[in-house]
Amino acid sequence: LIAVFRFLDRDLFPTLRAAVKPGGRIIYQTFNTRYRPPQPFNPDHLVRIGELAGIFADWRILHLSEPHFTTQVVAIKP
Repeated sequence: LIAVFRFLDRDLFPTLRAAVKPGGRIIYQTFNTRYRPPQPFNPDHLVRIGELAGIFADWRILHLSEPHFTTQVVAIKP
């Protein structure tokens, strides 16, 4: 099981995917592009709507939600 909350570094996705064993899970939740912070913020740190679904499209997605300003995915590696 790998769990990531409120963090985004796109360069780590290949490493995260490789680290999960077959049958293992990833839980990922972070801010998406709907997030509007009160102070200046780097938009590169926001996941695009549908981006996590695409990254884990070849896994079994148990949960995918993009309410308001966060994106959540729970997926099992085949």
